[in-house]
Amino acid sequence: MPKLTQLLGMRNRDESQGRSEKDTDYLARMVRENANRQNFSALTFRFCYQLALDLSTAELARTIAASEYPGTPLHRYSELELSAASVYMASHVRGAPKTLTEVARLTKVGSDTIHALYTELYLAQQRLRDADWHDIFGGPRHLPAVEVRRTLTFPPLKSFGRPT
Repeated sequence: MPKLTQLLGMRNRDESQGRSEKDTDYLARMVRENANRQNFSALTFRFCYQLALDLSTAELARTIAASEYPGTPLHRYSELELSAASVYMASHVRGAPKTLTEVARLTKVGSDTIHALYTELYLAQQRLRDADWHDIFGGPRHLPAVEVRRTLTFPPLKSFGRPT
């Protein structure tokens, strides 16, 4: 089951228990319930809510931040930095792009750090196997990831963004 579908399934469980709410209300509730947490989920929900991004963007950012990327040195970044970069990436992929400056101002993470980490995530997502890529970003499973990726809007890479 794709990770995004699995995460959205948590909302469906709430609805099956008699709790029916709009996406924006659900996102606001998740932010309130996780206000004191500093993990990927709480941070990405909080940042997306404060940037007026929708639930699907928040879920994608959370999935990007929490995913394993083999051969990528993401361990040197904090959860805060990884969450900021994943929100930046998800906002572009979902068609509601936020600038590095907007994300940096909100998260208190430097725009150079966000961009360097985004570059690592961007390069890592290009190396993912099709199944893993579809689990994170979705899209028609009958198409290879490279075909679906062309339809998504990833922010451009800058030459100074590559960490050493």
